[in-house]
Parts: sequence; C-alpha cells; structure tokens
Amino acid sequence: MIKKMSRINKKIIQEVMGKLPPEQKADAVRDISFLSCSIFTDTHQFSFRKFFNFSGFSIIYWFVRPDGNVVFYRSWKEYDLFAEKVGRKYLQDFKFARRTADTLIRMSDDIENFIKKNDTLEKFLAKKKYFITLYRDFFAFHQAAFWPLEYLSKNKDSLNKKKIDKIAEVLGRAYRYNEMVVPDVEKYFSKLKIADLLPKEISSLKKRITKNRSILLLNKKIYILSVLEAKKINQALARKRNKYEKQIKDLKGFGAYPGRAVGKVEVINNYKDFKNLRSGNILVTAQTRPQYNFFLKKVKAIITDEGGLLCHAAILAREFKIPAIVGTKIATKVLRDGMTVEVDANKGIIKIIK
Repeated sequence: MIKKMSRINKKIIQEVMGKLPPEQKADAVRDISFLSCSIFTDTHQFSFRKFFNFSGFSIIYWFVRPDGNVVFYRSWKEYDLFAEKVGRKYLQDFKFARRTADTLIRMSDDIENFIKKNDTLEKFLAKKKYFITLYRDFFAFHQAAFWPLEYLSKNKDSLNKKKIDKIAEVLGRAYRYNEMVVPDVEKYFSKLKIADLLPKEISSLKKRITKNRSILLLNKKIYILSVLEAKKINQALARKRNKYEKQIKDLKGFGAYPGRAVGKVEVINNYKDFKNLRSGNILVTAQTRPQYNFFLKKVKAIITDEGGLLCHAAILAREFKIPAIVGTKIATKVLRDGMTVEVDANKGIIKIIK
C-alpha cells in the first residue's frame, strides 16, 4: 500500500524513533537509485515472506541525500530475527541452503542477460513487470545469502561448526558471484533515465522527474516522502543519535582480518572522494564496494559501519592483508577526520586515543 505523506505528525515520528533506536542509526549508505529503493521496499513486504516465510519487517527507511547517495535505516532486531530463522533452517536442511545459493546465481545471470538484451526504454517497457519482479526477488536471495550466514558464523561455538563451514562455502560463493549485479542495474537505470521514478511511473521519457524523494515502510504502509518530509524525520533521528553518541569512547565490531594499527582517521562517505584517500591513514566508511578496490591497498586499516564475514570490505581486507573491523554501526558518526585511533582487529575493538 503506497501513500503520499502529506504531513509528518508526531505519532509517525514517535513510531520511527521507537523502531530505530540510536545505536541502530543509518547503518548503510548505498549508491543506488530511488527506483531500486522502491523495488527493495517491496522485497521486504513480499519476497521475504514468499521465499523465506518471514514477514517481520515493520520498518525500512531509504533516505535519498542531496548528493544522490541513499542512507538505509533498518531495525537490527528485525534483521537478527530473519538471520536466525533462515540460518537455523539452513542447518536443518542443507539442500535449502544450496537451493538458495543456486537461485541467487541464476537470478544474477538472468538480470545481466536482461540488461544486455533490453538496452532501450522501449524494450524495457515491454518486459517491465518481469524485470521488476525478478530484481525484487533477487534482493531477497541476496540478503538471505548474507545475513543468515552472519548469524551462523557468530554462533559457531554453540552450533554445528562442520555444517556451518559447509553452508558458508556454498552461500559465500553465490554471494561473491552476484557482487556486480546491483552496480550494473544502477548503470542500466541511469542509461534509461528512470532512476528517479517509481515502477508505476515508468512509461516514457516525457514525464517530469521529481528528484530526491525518500521512502518509508512503516507497519506495512509505504510512504513516499518529499525532501522536506524526510528532513523532519532525519532531524528527530539526529537529536536522539547525537545524545547517544556523546557517551561513546570505544567502538566494537567484527574483526574481518586480524592485526593492529595506530593512525589517523580519514572518513569517506562518497565514492568520488576515494580518489583523495591518503596513504597510511585508517579508512572509516559506511561500506566498501568493488569500485573502491584500486584505492584501498594503501590504507593502514579499514573500519566500516556495516558488514560482516561476507561483506566486500572483509573479503578485500583478507585479500590485501589489511587489519579490518566491520559492522561497528556508528564509526562514520563517532570518528572524525584527523582523530588518532588504535585498531585491534584481533578483538574487534577501536580505541579513540585523541
């Protein structure tokens, strides 16, 4: 159910505040389009329930920033429940894990093939419903390969280690295989000039495009927000978050590659700024992407807000042998350019020195 929110009232803001406590702040920044945000919102309403029997997502908030990047707010409690439910299903039924991986690979191929064969708006429109549904369902399998494995990896000591390693091999291969799908779809949407539209708005290039709208899924209702409406929600989130972050001295996360490092922080939130990344600094970012690989070899350590065992930063850190701590949730907000920090990736702890 899609509604245009004509006025932000206190009740809605209070509900958002209650579902997004301060430590679960903007935990992901993505260089994706408004169109993808709308499709992935439908994923949380329909595809997770259809394929994984999970309907526990009550809030998803995609805030489109003025620079075009998207900030993704979600409830970690709800994602943890999803991860545990599907993770335990994988342990009980390894064939289900393998089917999930195989489906993700197949969908990745189907999307890439569609993009190659339907390179004009007219061709896309002829098969729009098919592609939107495919991409919506793809995102469910993309998430199902990542989050449940995070749950299993963090609970190895109390669960079946041998089975988890087997599941990790299968899901990890599929997750790495689909790494370029979303960037390729974004290039496709941009080429067709439909990136700022809802699926139902795509009909011709003559439509006036409204930029920087945001999307809120709240209690099974989808709201399309104007810049001003989103700003009201963000201001309320910021007030609560700032109060929380002032109390933080140390950060914790998942040690993706072991090692220790002391150095100056460099916070980067936009892809265009990676070209200015200085050698020998400690990179702090929301998350890395394949496009960043060229720039990351020269950093002393990597710290990210999001991610886990299979995230791009973790894979890259292991490849380049760079100490890395991922999944801190709040590093880009707490740490500032020029700060000196100690990174202990063996324990997953970042200490602020000065």
